[in-house]
Amino acid sequence: MSSSRPDGKEVEVTANRPGAALALAALLPLGALSSAGSAAVGHAADDPAREAVVEGRAVCLRDEAPAPPGECAYGDPFAIESPDGTLHRLNPDDPRVEILTDDRVTRHPLRVTLWNEDGLGNILHLHTIQDGEEIEPFYFCFTCNITAHMPGPCWCCQQEFEFHERPAEPRQ
Repeated sequence: MSSSRPDGKEVEVTANRPGAALALAALLPLGALSSAGSAAVGHAADDPAREAVVEGRAVCLRDEAPAPPGECAYGDPFAIESPDGTLHRLNPDDPRVEILTDDRVTRHPLRVTLWNEDGLGNILHLHTIQDGEEIEPFYFCFTCNITAHMPGPCWCCQQEFEFHERPAEPRQ
């Protein structure tokens, strides 16, 4: 099937394969599709009021009072508590929140870029602060060469992902 571009040139259009977008999204780094995906569903990707970088520690809000994140499981309410006591509540439906169940991540101060929607933050980027440096925590399957930003079994071979850290890339 072909279609015309605005400049009048003909281009070949192929049908999308089912699941291709999901498979691609699973392989991209945390946040790689976040701003593009937000724009695709009608959000201004560069809306500074909705994107915020917060620093602090992860806390569990199961009883509405901040508690150590080890007291929560994925699906429970989490927040980032700033040093001034401000709570930045996270969307419990955001799968990237699951990284906060790993004490290797939450034992460090965090710098988190959030996309705020309906009073809840969705994680775009999450870095730990170690010795003054930003570190990106991630999980990796050597068998399948898959990088993930949440713990659990590899989506391909079902072996447990291995935890790793690397210096964070500078932000644009």
